[in-house]
Amino acid sequence: MYIYLYSCCIPVKGAGQSIICDLQRNDYEIIPNSLYEILTNLEDERSLDNILKKFDEESQEIFHSYIEFLLEREFIFIDDHIHDRFSPIDIEKFETPNVISNAIIEYNGSYSLSAMKNIIEQLDYLRCESIEIRLYDFPTSATIGKILSLFNETGIRSINLIANYQIFMTELYFENISKKYRRVREVGLFNNNKRINIKNRLFPIYFLEGEKVSEKYCGCISPRAFYVNMQNFTESRQFNSCLNKKISVDIDGNIKNCPSMSSSFGNIFNSDLETVSAIDEFKSLWSVSKDNVKICQDCEFRYICTDCRAYTVDSEDELSKPLKCNYNPYTNEWI
Repeated sequence: MYIYLYSCCIPVKGAGQSIICDLQRNDYEIIPNSLYEILTNLEDERSLDNILKKFDEESQEIFHSYIEFLLEREFIFIDDHIHDRFSPIDIEKFETPNVISNAIIEYNGSYSLSAMKNIIEQLDYLRCESIEIRLYDFPTSATIGKILSLFNETGIRSINLIANYQIFMTELYFENISKKYRRVREVGLFNNNKRINIKNRLFPIYFLEGEKVSEKYCGCISPRAFYVNMQNFTESRQFNSCLNKKISVDIDGNIKNCPSMSSSFGNIFNSDLETVSAIDEFKSLWSVSKDNVKICQDCEFRYICTDCRAYTVDSEDELSKPLKCNYNPYTNEWI
């Protein structure tokens, strides 16, 4: 009998433990490093009997429990002969036609809606798929509607709306938004002191800590922000999971990698996004993957976690660990 790991189930080793990323079911499972070693050596030895012979009696019992666990989770299958027709997934290759794949636009009225329209049209030309809009003031329902309407004739697929909670933001209000503006994928609200519960059928509405919208909420690392899918996994192996092919416009119209960063590469009134996106210095952080970042390179979650180069433990070292990550891969504890 021979063990086969399904191609969509990828083991990732950390300092203290490992995980199996199920890229088909978009989930992961924590496993011990000893099981990681077995799974990554299957190309050399698949025979259950031969693997079992390597262990003493006590370890054989543990090995059997591993097999039961893997079969139960459907990470492996066992067959009675050797197959040569199950090709591994190429996880070393990430390609996308987007010049810019995602963007952040901050808005507080300091520049006009016509300028906002121009930004959106430029992003559409660069084949941007996803945009986060941060509304810094307390815009009226009509203003929010005007901003969302700017996307109607574009190919932009998803909008993440971040705003300050206001009394008109009821379940009925968001139900109307979900019907009229189908590109809205999620909404984050600040200043919900009363903790009012708002539900929506078509997109999640979540509440953020803090009194009002701020760029400082960026960079928080937690399991709630893990994304287990083929695109994120393969991209994270080669590129930065936050900044790759990202561009941002802050509240003053400055063009940046991220609004939380100090470096600016022009302003929307004197530069265009296509020109900025081609600047080598602007793109320098795109290739900083978690395999390059200190401590993160030893973390089992590095290919499903987001990253932050704006807030780091050492502000002078662009390869230091994200400041807002409280996970220790050496003790496997969230502090």
